[in-house]
Amino acid sequence: MKRIYRSVMSILVILCFACIQKLYATRLYQERGIYPNQSSEYVRTLNRSASTEADAAFYNPAGLAFMEGNGLYIMYSSQTYYARKEHTMDYYAIKLDNADFVQTWHTRDDFTGGLPDFYYAETVAPVLPDFDIIYKDQNWVMYLDISVLQAANGMYFPNGAAVIDWGNLATKETELAMAQTDIFNAYHSDSSATRTEYFLGATFGGVYKLKDWLSLAAGLRYIYGTGNMTIENENVSYTINNVTTKDPESEWHISTDYFGSGFSLILGLHARLSEKLDLGFKIETHTPMTMEKNTVEFDAASLIEASGSLNDFKDGSPSSQMEYSTGNGKSSFTMQYPTQLNFGISYKFLTNLRAESSLEITLRNNRDMDGREEDYKEYGYSAGACVEWGFMKNVVGSLGYLYTDFGIKDDKRNETDMLLPNHTFGFGLGMALSNRLDLSLGWFFQTYERKGVYSTEFTDVTEPTYHAIYKEFYEKRFSVAIGFTYQFEGPSGQDIQ
Repeated sequence: MKRIYRSVMSILVILCFACIQKLYATRLYQERGIYPNQSSEYVRTLNRSASTEADAAFYNPAGLAFMEGNGLYIMYSSQTYYARKEHTMDYYAIKLDNADFVQTWHTRDDFTGGLPDFYYAETVAPVLPDFDIIYKDQNWVMYLDISVLQAANGMYFPNGAAVIDWGNLATKETELAMAQTDIFNAYHSDSSATRTEYFLGATFGGVYKLKDWLSLAAGLRYIYGTGNMTIENENVSYTINNVTTKDPESEWHISTDYFGSGFSLILGLHARLSEKLDLGFKIETHTPMTMEKNTVEFDAASLIEASGSLNDFKDGSPSSQMEYSTGNGKSSFTMQYPTQLNFGISYKFLTNLRAESSLEITLRNNRDMDGREEDYKEYGYSAGACVEWGFMKNVVGSLGYLYTDFGIKDDKRNETDMLLPNHTFGFGLGMALSNRLDLSLGWFFQTYERKGVYSTEFTDVTEPTYHAIYKEFYEKRFSVAIGFTYQFEGPSGQDIQ
């Protein structure tokens, strides 16, 4: 009988991890897309889609034609960025065939045998820079923007992720449910994961003033991305009927690098309908990016590997090089940023009081993500507004708000890419230190909506088996930023006035 159970258990290991194959296929990189916080001015206002300052090179390039002075501008902005992600898991019931659901007790309240109260990850980016060079003449502008579009500076998951523990628990629980005699006392596993990635963009473009009130912009962005995902799972043990048994077959150590590049086409319009009213528009569309993989380390249990759930970490190299036991995987994967449509409106109520509002729409499922695009609705969006008040000579105070919904379907969220709807609050100061030098200081805080997801995972070995799971996701981020803009030559905006 024990031999039968061991055989069933081996098959279930394969099937349980096969159920989560699609989740693992996205864990090499973040899916949140290009970070919007590319200038200190953005950090303090959160709405820059109608900007006519130097950071318009990123947010509203056509607005550069309406900068106050001509000549050469240099803008540098840097941020310190912190992010924390948390998720929980309640694996609370199992159902065999036509029987009723039976509680498994693997919940935060009831199971004290090894599961953490919550899983989490943290990262700090000490420097997240953005650099712009702008040359403006009377009717035309040339610009270069160099930005960190997306980054994870060693985001560390110190106790792994719920999906790893569930894979182990589901295997053991199915075996015990069939036996109907044993008591599951405890479970232990030392798991961790680390994600590091950097996506850099360089944009070169031009702007032309078609009329005194209307300008047109076009730019081309080159994107280079590189990253690594490392996962460790070891010291797995189960305590059944008060007897603890280690399971070395479940241990695995994986590290995979990736790198690749792509391009973006950026087009924009800006209209100054009056001295008080500005309208900005930008569309940005991206090519698919083929990301090449390089497997640095791959040591996994053959049964887990046979499920195919770890194929995304294989780079297609011969088995003799990496000691693969089942398949070599593929040498690359495809990712693509969604097309973005940005709209902005700015209105001056008084000479020292201005309001700006923005809307960004991202076309989420109209792209190539190796099938992952089907997990999204048609679009995501961000919308917000800010006010700026010149309460002192040469000093402006800013207050902004932004709401973001990434457009992912609720049941497609996972532990490493939660993509939760969020609220962002920003404030800061802008100061003219001289006729040519401006200083910007900003801070924002993002709070994310908690999302709970119920799911039922299905396996079918000798009979259908259902596993009832509840996961809850939460995240928070904040950023502080400082930026400088200097006009090297030509009459300054204040000189013109």
